Amino acid sequence: MLKHIAIIMDGNRKWAKFNNTNNIVAYKNGVDVAKSIINVALIYSIKYLTLFVFSFDNNKRTQYEKAVVRYLLCIFLSSDNMHEMLENNIKVSFLGEIDLLDNYLQKKIKYLENLTRGCSGLHLNLAYNYSAMEEIISAIRNIIKKNISAEDIREDLIYQMLYTSGMPNPDLLIRTNSSRLSNFMLLQLAYSELIFYKELWPDFSVPMFVSAICEYYSRQRKYGQ
Repeated sequence: MLKHIAIIMDGNRKWAKFNNTNNIVAYKNGVDVAKSIINVALIYSIKYLTLFVFSFDNNKRTQYEKAVVRYLLCIFLSSDNMHEMLENNIKVSFLGEIDLLDNYLQKKIKYLENLTRGCSGLHLNLAYNYSAMEEIISAIRNIIKKNISAEDIREDLIYQMLYTSGMPNPDLLIRTNSSRLSNFMLLQLAYSELIFYKELWPDFSVPMFVSAICEYYSRQRKYGQ
């Protein structure tokens, strides 16, 4: 069964350029697409949905671009959206270097995570300020802190130290605009099915999402066998 879908929502800035508009419009349209995908995930009883919102590497971008993404995150963290998550029984978790964000965002994120902690429907992961390499480094540091001997280090132990501890790895990865992983969930995606779309994220649609789900079920997963 398809339990976990991960999505790299790429192409917002390119969409703004092609449509002769600004990044704010592009990202807002992208947020609307993300909301529609979340609703479909609820309908299809997908247990986990992970959205790559903002890469740790994106901190190299201009202050304006980073401010736009932060602004939209603040909208998502508004009281109305928080209670909408709660009403839809959606548990929300943030994956990434959250401790490096400003105090306001950290408090709002922790509040939302605590508010929805008991929800048992869709588990929505938002990868924000996320880097797979930073996640792996963090896992290694935690292993060292726990004084675990080299002989006791196994694959399951490493997965326990990742941000996604306790979750199944993604069964399916969807990416728009290009066909790269871009430092996203490198360990978790080892045996995931990958589907790439040339469309830019604001042009991604519910039929495309449903098509990806159907494509997943048409494939035979062998896990290296």
